[in-house]
Amino acid sequence: MRGICFSFALLANAVLAYSQSGPPRPTVFQPWPEEPTEFRGIKFGSTESQARAVANIQQCRDVRSDRFCVWAVPVKDFSFTVFLIFVDGKFASATGTFPQDRFADVRSLFVRTYGRPHTSAAMEMQYQEIGWMGKGAEVSLKATGGPEGSGHFSVETAEYSKKSMRDQDAKQAGRK
Repeated sequence: MRGICFSFALLANAVLAYSQSGPPRPTVFQPWPEEPTEFRGIKFGSTESQARAVANIQQCRDVRSDRFCVWAVPVKDFSFTVFLIFVDGKFASATGTFPQDRFADVRSLFVRTYGRPHTSAAMEMQYQEIGWMGKGAEVSLKATGGPEGSGHFSVETAEYSKKSMRDQDAKQAGRK
């Protein structure tokens, strides 16, 4: 059991590091009709028990000041490993991974769900990123490249995104 907890903490820290990177947040937003207020039926601001009514949550752990719950979400013939992140008991972020070779499928799914991306970046064939930013939510989709690479995504409240950036800035300032 101790190894599982340790692995869970390592994975949660990796997810936090991923979700705290990305382009700077704009101050003026274009209309975004597809701006999410939920992730796969779990509304932002829901409690963990409300999320459990929608999702087959496998386990939860407290990491730093947040609560992370793991949910395996089947999509076509693969699955997302999703961390549902609760801040002060309220659902604020879904951050997860998927097989990198499914990036095109996930990109198509995200574009159908969230509309045309607001940002896009690619470096050679090893790294791709697209994103959406609105007043109340942000969505990010990345492929990290390499033979062992994986795809990552986040669908989160703008408030959680700002909190993550402040936490990351404080962490980096502590290293100087």
